[in-house]
Parts: sequence; C-alpha cells; structure tokens
Amino acid sequence: MSMEKKKVSLEEYLDNVLAEISSKNLTAAEADDYSEDIIDQIEYEYNLFGEEGEPKIAEKYMIEKISNVFDVLLARGLDVNSDSDKNALSSCIWIENEAIAVMLAKKFLEHGANPNLKLTCEGGESLYEYMNFSIGYDMFDDDGFMKIWLLLIAYGGCYENGETCLEMLNGYSAEIFKNIYDFGLRRERDANGSRVMYFYNIRTNEDVALYQTLFSDEVMILPSW
Repeated sequence: MSMEKKKVSLEEYLDNVLAEISSKNLTAAEADDYSEDIIDQIEYEYNLFGEEGEPKIAEKYMIEKISNVFDVLLARGLDVNSDSDKNALSSCIWIENEAIAVMLAKKFLEHGANPNLKLTCEGGESLYEYMNFSIGYDMFDDDGFMKIWLLLIAYGGCYENGETCLEMLNGYSAEIFKNIYDFGLRRERDANGSRVMYFYNIRTNEDVALYQTLFSDEVMILPSW
C-alpha cells in the first residue's frame, strides 16, 4: 500500500495514492491505514523535529493536492470517528505545517468528526480534553494547535459539564470559528502577568474571544472541572 519514505517525493507519493484509492472500494480499516500513512508522509516532509528552523511552507498546489486526496479517501469510507490510534482528526494535530494541519482538521470536522469522541489511544480522553490541557500547559505558543482547538469548540468540543475555557466577547458564538480563516491570534499579559490569547476578526480587527492559560509560568494550578 505505502511507498517507502524518502524514496519518492511527497507529490509523487500523493499522485500514486490518489490513483490507488480512486480505483478501490476500501474497508474502514483500509481507509484508516491510508489516512495514517498519508499523514506520516506529510509529517516527514514538513516536520522538523530535533532540527533548527521553521517547518517548510507548503505551496498552495500541494495543500490542494492533499485536500483532494482526502476528499477521495473520505468518499471511499474513511471513518473520521474511528476509536483508534489512526483516528484522522487526532493524527493531523501533530503536522507541523499549520496550513495543512488546520485544513485537514476543518475537513474532518465538516465530515462529522466528533471532537468529544473518547479515544482509547488518549487514555479515554476526548481530543478536545487532550488539546485543552496541552494548550494550558505547553502548547499555548503553537498557532496551528490553537486554531484546531478553536475548530473543535466551533463544532461542539467541550468538557462533560459544557465548559470550553474559551470566553466569547461581544455576544459572539463559538460557531464563528467554523470560518477559522477569518480570525487571527494575539498573545498578551494581563495585569497579574498571566498569559492571555485574544482572537480577533482579521477584517475588522475586533476581538471576538479570549483564552487565559490554565497554568501560570511558575505554578501549575489544576483546573476545577
């Protein structure tokens, strides 16, 4: 099914996979396998774990190519609510390239991915719970991670008591973040020195929501939920 990493370019790999899956009726397990392998290949191409520098920028045509491959895979039976370590939504959050990661998360959510699905691979936590803790602890500075978290909330992600840790401003609903490309992020410190993230409309520059870190820089404060 999969070609060895490093031996073909990502573009060639995606073309080959697209030809394969377009001609097959896949089982859910096979579709999961393809999804995991595609995301692995994307991570290899764009992630720079252990190296200096920023992740490579994906050209527009590559983002569109990846999107098209997953459109076909979804049409061929990819289960976006698979409770496995191959869960598509869970896998895509580790793609270092923000444009690709956010595009895929948005696509999976639009195709019915449940942000509150309890994942065995995450110890029974939902992806929302896992991401919310991670942002409060050590992922606050990752723009792509933050935007995927906003998408989860827009599609109903929350704790069992309904809490999201996101404060909406000026009467807005979190559903506005389904249009995630309309919004930017701004980090500040409040009067007490706590880190705060503001989310604003790129067109109007109006703040629409804020998030304050769960933990201070020096003392870990466990959330009350």
